Amino acid sequence: VGGTWQLAGVQLEVGTVATSFEHKTYAAELTACQRYCQLLTAAAGSASSTSAVEFGIGFYPEMRGAPTASTTAALIVERHNVTAYTQSSAAVTIVHSTGRGAKFTIGNFSGLTAGNGYTYSGYQSGSGHIVLTAEL
Repeated sequence: VGGTWQLAGVQLEVGTVATSFEHKTYAAELTACQRYCQLLTAAAGSASSTSAVEFGIGFYPEMRGAPTASTTAALIVERHNVTAYTQSSAAVTIVHSTGRGAKFTIGNFSGLTAGNGYTYSGYQSGSGHIVLTAEL
């Protein structure tokens, strides 16, 4: 009662024959996981209207298939790192995607200038994040 049992360095095998223990580096494990889920932290694009910004991005590593996108909260884009625009509600749309990259639209803004360049940074205080998932 109240005891602790800790276990590390164990590899489970299917069948009756054990294989050599597989030692993977942190980098190898992270790369394998990023094929299924990535956090998009920055992108640059241009306003396609007064309410939306479009941008394209390549994935590294390549995802296992065309991902879906979601947001954790309203996103913020900036013009020349001076004027920040926040979405009225969180939204991101994938226009076209493969496992290698995608074209996105971030909408629900007001006051953008069509044709001007804007940047998205998920590290900005108060900004949500774009999460890409390519589940099985």
